[in-house]
Amino acid sequence: MSHLEPIESSSGLTLTFCVWPPAIDIPAIYPKTPMANYLVATFSNLAEAEVAYGSVCDRFPEERQVTLLGAGNQTSDAMKIYDPNQVAQQQMQRMMIWLVPFGFFAGLTFNRITDLTIVEQGGWVINGVLGGLLGAASGLLGAIFIGGGPRLFSADLEAMTLQKRIEQGKVILVFIGTEVQIRQVNRMLRSPGCDLIQVYEGPQPE
Repeated sequence: MSHLEPIESSSGLTLTFCVWPPAIDIPAIYPKTPMANYLVATFSNLAEAEVAYGSVCDRFPEERQVTLLGAGNQTSDAMKIYDPNQVAQQQMQRMMIWLVPFGFFAGLTFNRITDLTIVEQGGWVINGVLGGLLGAASGLLGAIFIGGGPRLFSADLEAMTLQKRIEQGKVILVFIGTEVQIRQVNRMLRSPGCDLIQVYEGPQPE
């Protein structure tokens, strides 16, 4: 839809120009997702996690700021805590859904166009299928590497999703606050009992 903008000339005539595109309020169409600062501390011992949880709660008493996950407490899925590792895992799975079939048909088509012989006595059907399988394997590898698969397949604690850590018996403390508050909590939790502290930005939980 065009936008008509009248402009008065020096001779007194009013000229109307059609301005395209009209002014569009981008934030109104694509509302910005509220972001939050996360601190995620992983503990092996429940007692140490509860002591840390109590200290953080005393310092920042707002209920929504600090959460304890695992060992009978709520799970990360139930609390809808943003987990970058889980997001990367889901992205890799989505890429596999379309890259693997695309790679298969691309490999099959390439083999038929070039008449490439992979197995001498295989005939065009077997060679075409083998070309498709090679293409599917290329699509699978592409999805793994582009989606961050090598890091996700690591046994390192930092690469595990929060839910995976909980399943292994870990207890997780999640704190959401400002950058200044995050730094304060980071200093509070620096102790031998804490296995890992991660700080990142993500969508604010609902």
